[in-house]
Amino acid sequence: MMIAKHSWRYFGEGKAPSATLKSKLSALPHYTYRWSTGDTTSGIQVPLSGMAPAYRVTVTDARQDGAGVWKTCEQALEIRTAEALAAVDAQKCELLYSRLEALGFEAREVKIVEPVQAIAPRSRASATCNVVDHTDFRVEWYEETLDPASILCSELAEMEGVTQGFIYASDDICTEADLAEVEALINDETLLHVYLKPCGGEEYGVLMEKSPEVRGVSASRILLRTYKGIYIYPELAEAFIEFAKSPAGYALLAKFGKKDQVISKAHEKEIPKFKEDGEYQVRKMDLEFISHTLNFATDEDGVFSANGRNADADFKSTNGRFINTIRLNKLLNVNNEYAEAFESNPSSFNRRNFIMSRMATIFHEMVIHVMINVKDYGDDKIMNASPILNDYGEDRRSREGRRIIHHKNAKEIKSLWNTEYVPYITGIWQSFNPGNSSFKIKAHLVNFEL
Repeated sequence: MMIAKHSWRYFGEGKAPSATLKSKLSALPHYTYRWSTGDTTSGIQVPLSGMAPAYRVTVTDARQDGAGVWKTCEQALEIRTAEALAAVDAQKCELLYSRLEALGFEAREVKIVEPVQAIAPRSRASATCNVVDHTDFRVEWYEETLDPASILCSELAEMEGVTQGFIYASDDICTEADLAEVEALINDETLLHVYLKPCGGEEYGVLMEKSPEVRGVSASRILLRTYKGIYIYPELAEAFIEFAKSPAGYALLAKFGKKDQVISKAHEKEIPKFKEDGEYQVRKMDLEFISHTLNFATDEDGVFSANGRNADADFKSTNGRFINTIRLNKLLNVNNEYAEAFESNPSSFNRRNFIMSRMATIFHEMVIHVMINVKDYGDDKIMNASPILNDYGEDRRSREGRRIIHHKNAKEIKSLWNTEYVPYITGIWQSFNPGNSSFKIKAHLVNFEL
């Protein structure tokens, strides 16, 4: 989009004509021109072949003055070819970025450290990783300087059934045919795709990835590790491991697991592969855990806060499957005493308490939300909180209404959460971090300070 600031020049009065573009330019790329009032014209076309150094364009329009009389006005501007080319390239890049987002990609910002000369696509292959890297950049990724293939390889090690990856830079996807090639790879469920977008060669680009379609249980997005094997979200990853290796946590996961599926290859001894398809897996229900930024959101009472939820549970029905998604806040969310204590003093004692609080969050989302949702969908494929008889005065058909119903039901004295899981989690917590009182832990769990 080209922006210019010029003054109006009125030359007539009368009824409002439609805005026109007085230009003899041939019909090639469209881009808009913003008037000094902030409004935008319908479009200006600039030729990109046989180009002159610059083009002069006159735009005419009409406006009402303070008395309501229509006055015709015009504005002249000069469009330089180099600027037009840059604008078209930027628009093409942003369009591609938008299309990839629409295809289900998620973005992570990375710092472009340096370009490296790539004569041909580089392949990073090993027993567990086969990545074709079409990029010519090195990036800074959690204070490590890496080529994108290194990042993808570290993720492939944790992905169930994924053996290959393809990485493209924006300069490599210039035509519809190129995009069609990428889209074909996206539709192949055995591939994980990462797309590096340094539009215009800025210092910061984004890595865009789309995980394969979930089957069974997927936790790779919160068990991400650097090339050196260090967890990117260490407390979150450790909390999930503690949840998954506990008998109760493992039993909940097994309901969605596939036979012989491994949750974490690095922890296969503590979290063994599933012996059979779980009862919900048989019914085509899956479960995924992902890291997400949940700060700067509204709480249950609709109050906006910089400290958003620690997690939320959602679901979608796609291709005949019901996918449950638990989003865990990857940021340190100082909204309870354990998170606040860890931020102010990251001692080992405070860190263990914080990890246990995150583990309790995972139990909360699974027991109070996911397990109700699968029963709710399973009875008649209509989400209306049907497993809970009391509606507590909430709208059963709205997502927020159902979530509040889940919470109010779980706070009942004889609820499954209070009678079974609060004592169970308290036991794990005290074993993991002796010295913290059971009274404080139970109050933390009962009041949902998670």
